[in-house]
This record gives sequence, structure tokens and C-alpha cells, in this order.
Amino acid sequence: MVAKKTNNNVIKVPEINISFDKIRAVDFPKKISGSDSAAELIRSLFDKGEIEFHEVFFVVYLNRANEPIGYYKHSIGGIAGTVADNRIILGAALKSLSSAIIVSHNHPSGNIKPSESDKQLTKKLQEGARLLDISVLDHIILTKNDYSSLADQGLMGVDSPYPINLTSTAIIQENKIDLHEIEAKAIELELELLNF
Repeated sequence: MVAKKTNNNVIKVPEINISFDKIRAVDFPKKISGSDSAAELIRSLFDKGEIEFHEVFFVVYLNRANEPIGYYKHSIGGIAGTVADNRIILGAALKSLSSAIIVSHNHPSGNIKPSESDKQLTKKLQEGARLLDISVLDHIILTKNDYSSLADQGLMGVDSPYPINLTSTAIIQENKIDLHEIEAKAIELELELLNF
């Protein structure tokens, strides 16, 4: 007797697709130079009146030259909190070939002080990102008129990345850039300057 082969162990798996939505595009500065410009950029992503209504978690994705390549409105929560899923945040970073990210959320209460859960989330995100050679440059907490930067406060575990440049100490340490990469970047910068 011949045994029949069955397909009981076979499933159809859909292709995963992450795309850039150019319809909802916003004007980004070519580079984010400091926490103030990052906060201003992220504040512009909120819908009118939203920043004082409920918590929203945003991620800004950056390329190797620390130029923003896109943003992701990750979650919308309630008055006192929202959820951030590190796997989704880092999955989007990998799919978009990001080298660094800046995360941010608002506090509708008007208090810009980072909570313990904000600090723990940032640390956990940094640990996961480090394994993927992605830098978490900052976690910014916004209110309508003010902001707080965990990087500026020294709460990121590395020196502040601001002003962001190609050879920032924090970026070198987090991405483990070797000397050859730094020299290549320096040559690229020199060539860019000669073209101006």
C-alpha cells in the first residue's frame, strides 16, 4: 500500500508590505540639527488639537546621513498613555533601511518630565535596535508649547547626539562604525563640499 502525501502541513503565507505614503507627506528639513528642530518637526505631524487631546507615538526614520526618510504614526492612545511595540518600530526601520530613529510622544497633561515607563521603553528599544545596528538618537516628549529630550538630559546612556552629524560619538559607538567607514564618509563630505 502506498501512503498518500497530504498538504496538511502547508499554509499560504501572504507577502508583508510596508510602503511610504506620499499622499500624507510633510515637509522635512534636510537634516535634524538638534532636539529643538526634531521637536518642531514632530509637533507638525499632529492633527489640529490632537496634541492636547490624547497621547500619540511617532517615529522618525533617518538614513545613514541622518536625513529623515519618513515618519510613522505608530499608535494613538488615551489621555494618560499609548502603546509602543518595539517589534513594529524596528521592523519598519529594517524595511525602510533606516540607520537611526527618533521616537516621540506627547503628554496631554502639559508635563514634559519623562516617566519611568518612558525611560524603560527607551532603554528596551535601544537594546533591540543595537542588535540591528540601528541608533535610537532621542526620545522626545512634547506638549503644545514645550518639549523634553531624553538625549539632552543624558538619559539615553550615551552622549547627546546633537548636533547630529556624520561622525557623532553616539552614532559611532552605537553603530560600531570602523575607521575605514569614517574615512569614507570624510571623503564623501569633501567631495560634496567641492561640488558646492
